[in-house]
Amino acid sequence: MDKLVKEFEWRFLGPRFWGIWLGLALLWLVSFLPRTPYHFIAGRIGLLAMRLNHKRRRIAEINLSLCFPDINETDRGRLIRENFRLAGICLFDMGVIWLRGRSRLEKVTHIEGDEHYYAAREAGKQVILLTGHTLALDHGATALAMEYAQHGTRAVSMYKPQSNDLLAWLMFRTRTQYGVKIYSREEGLRPIVKEIKKGSVFYYLPDEDLGPEGTIFVPLFGVPKATIPALGSLARLTSAAVLPCVSQYSEKEGRYLVKIMPALEDYPSGDKVSDALRMNEALEQLILNDPRQYMWVYKLFKTRPKGEEGIY
Repeated sequence: MDKLVKEFEWRFLGPRFWGIWLGLALLWLVSFLPRTPYHFIAGRIGLLAMRLNHKRRRIAEINLSLCFPDINETDRGRLIRENFRLAGICLFDMGVIWLRGRSRLEKVTHIEGDEHYYAAREAGKQVILLTGHTLALDHGATALAMEYAQHGTRAVSMYKPQSNDLLAWLMFRTRTQYGVKIYSREEGLRPIVKEIKKGSVFYYLPDEDLGPEGTIFVPLFGVPKATIPALGSLARLTSAAVLPCVSQYSEKEGRYLVKIMPALEDYPSGDKVSDALRMNEALEQLILNDPRQYMWVYKLFKTRPKGEEGIY
C-alpha cells in the first residue's frame, strides 16, 4: 500500500533509485539555463512523450471529446499537442521548486487577485482555495505557501502518496518546506476541519475520480462525474469563504501565475447536490481559463453510474 514518506531513508541511495537521482540532477542543471532555450527543448520532449505514450494520449482524447463535443478532430489534436508540450515545460521546471531556493521561486511565480483572499480575511472568514489539477499545480501551491507564510498563515492540503518511496519523500519534503501542512487522504477530513478553524488556508483539489465510495454523480462539462460532495460541508463547518483559483504557466511573461477569483456567493446552500454542482461549475470555469493547461491525461470519468459501461 502506498504511504506518506516523511523521512529520508538511506536505502534511497541504492541502485534501485539511481535513475531518479540522475533525473533530479538533470532538473537541477537545467534550472540554471536561460529559460527560453530550455523551455523550447522541454516542450519538444513533451511532444515526444505524446507520441510514445499512447495510453495517456488516448485518455486525453476521450476526455476532450466528452467535455468539448463541438471541437473538431483537428482542433482537438492541436489542443492535445499543446497540452503535452506545456506539460514538458512544467515538468522540467519542477527542478526550480524541488532544488532551488526561495529567491529563484519568487522570480518565476506571481499571484493575481490576492485582494479577494484578503477581503475574505478582513470579513472574518476562513479561506478554502478551490482548484483543479492543472499542469502548474505545484508551482502555484508553492507560490501561495510562500506568500501566506509571510503573514503568519499556514497552508494545508491533502496528498495522494506515490508508489515510489523516494518520490513520495521528495514530494512531501518539497511541499512542506515553505510551511505547508500535508495530510494523507487516508486521514480523512477531520484534521483539515481543525486546521481551517485555526486559520490555515486549505488548498483543495476535488476534481480527481477517487472511485464510487462517498461520491455522487454530478455533471462536469455535461458528463456525469463521480464527485465527492465535501466542499459544502467543509465551508459550513468552518465558516469559510470558497475562492476558486488556478495555476498556469504564462509563456508571454515567462513565469507561473496563480489567479485567485472572487469568493463563491451564497455558498454553501445546505443542499449536498446543489453545492457539488456549484463546485463542478466553478472547476469548469477554471479549466476554461486555458484548457491547454489541464491534466486531461487523468481518467476523470472512470467511475460510471450503475449499469453504464466504462469509458476508457
